[in-house]
Amino acid sequence: MREYLDKNFAKLATKEELNVLSSEAKATKEELIVLGAKVKATKEGLNDLRGEVRVGVNNLRGEMKGLEERVFHQFHITAEGLRDEIKLVAEGVMNLNEKFDREISSFRKEVTYSHEELKAMIKFSYSELDRRLTSVESELDNLKHRVEKIERGFSHP
Repeated sequence: MREYLDKNFAKLATKEELNVLSSEAKATKEELIVLGAKVKATKEGLNDLRGEVRVGVNNLRGEMKGLEERVFHQFHITAEGLRDEIKLVAEGVMNLNEKFDREISSFRKEVTYSHEELKAMIKFSYSELDRRLTSVESELDNLKHRVEKIERGFSHP
């Protein structure tokens, strides 16, 4: 039995070995406590960082919303200005069309009047020429009769 006990107790640690193991366990426990504190501090740091990121994101959203509103506002101002300018151009085009229509109408009246005046002048000129030609023909006939009379008078002595 002694042999059995020696053999089995030999496997058991000695008091010194137990003291060393106990010291190592205490050191490991302390390291675990320190490590736990570090993990806790890291978690707190991460939570703080999450909060800061959340605040930053919310601030950014607010700034972007403000920027979006300013861009839309500026767009509306620009669009309104363009609408006003387009209206002015359209009014100018309409005024030019009206002026062009008046000028064309005036030009047509002028051309029609000039054409009628020219026709009247040509008609008058032809009439005057016709009168003069008729007068010349009449005088020519008179001269022919006179020449015939004179020639008859010379030929019958």
